[in-house]
Amino acid sequence: MTNKFHVLIDADIIAYQASTLAEQLDPFDQTPRRDVSLSDLVDSASSDIEELHGMFDDSEVMLVFSPSDRTNFRRKVDSTYKQNRNPKPKPRMYWELVRELKTNYNNLEISHLEGDDVLGILHTKNPKNSVICSSDKDLRTIPGHIYDFHHKQHHYLTPNQANHFWMYQTLMGDATDGYKGCPGIGKKKAADILPCIDQNEDEDVFLERLWFEVIQTYFDYYKNVDVALATALRQSRLARILRCADYNFDRKSVRLWHPTEEINLPLNTK
Repeated sequence: MTNKFHVLIDADIIAYQASTLAEQLDPFDQTPRRDVSLSDLVDSASSDIEELHGMFDDSEVMLVFSPSDRTNFRRKVDSTYKQNRNPKPKPRMYWELVRELKTNYNNLEISHLEGDDVLGILHTKNPKNSVICSSDKDLRTIPGHIYDFHHKQHHYLTPNQANHFWMYQTLMGDATDGYKGCPGIGKKKAADILPCIDQNEDEDVFLERLWFEVIQTYFDYYKNVDVALATALRQSRLARILRCADYNFDRKSVRLWHPTEEINLPLNTK
């Protein structure tokens, strides 16, 4: 990327929303519409993209996609990741629309990394000169400037706020993505367990306090120390959207989070 301000757009969501226009039912006979063309979908998606682009002066757009080969490093962490989702196909013109958007705009996808991870890596690498545009709540684990285009809200997250939400997700899990967190821990319990956010506290110190409460909760449930630690670490890695320090572009490897050790996962192996 250049030094210009970058509008980093979650293109998975933009393309999906636009492509559903062709899935709507005809109001006359309730059959799938056939009067919506690929050009119509491109126009719809481009309108959304240009609206986001226009919100930020002197900026460049970067569309970020999940890999088209559907590789995902989290399945190396947990083979059941997202297996709970119904194998519903994408809208019928989704992939055609993606190809058109990639032709028309600067874009990036990285094998084995979800689009959210690429957004997190790019933004934390250059936080003062970029903004993430997405409605995905998981990106609240990333510190920096996030614009939620669904609710039309700007969020400016400090590292302590982002780490708090990450550990919150680690405790309660995410049914949509198919990881369970700590059994018996829901939203209220997770919020009650974690310490309140202190914006003035050192980031590393606050994360240590967060992790202490998380691991203690897993210990209380599993009793076995080794099982509790392994499970908590696995859930934290599934919940963590990658930041710039978590991905090595040269080696193509992911740094798996650990409170004290350096653990790298190469992505060029099956």
